Amino acid sequence: MIRGIDQNSNLVITEDMLPNFLAAMKAESPSINKYLFKSLLWQMTNEKLALNEENKAKLISFVDPCKDHEDQSLKKAAREILKICKGS
Repeated sequence: MIRGIDQNSNLVITEDMLPNFLAAMKAESPSINKYLFKSLLWQMTNEKLALNEENKAKLISFVDPCKDHEDQSLKKAAREILKICKGS
């Protein structure tokens, strides 16, 4: 069995990885997006991932349609990412 990350400190996402995340989000799979969003959110809330304005805009374009999704966990993560990206 494959072991996942067992400590949050082992999860590191850098801004140059964002294109890979956006490409994965294009699959439009709610379950995949939920985990991608949560990973990004964790990094953003711990101030380990700061995006420039261009990358924020790209991320918003993928996240915004999910803010009203029927999956509550996906919706919550999307709304939190939008708050951070929009600075409110």
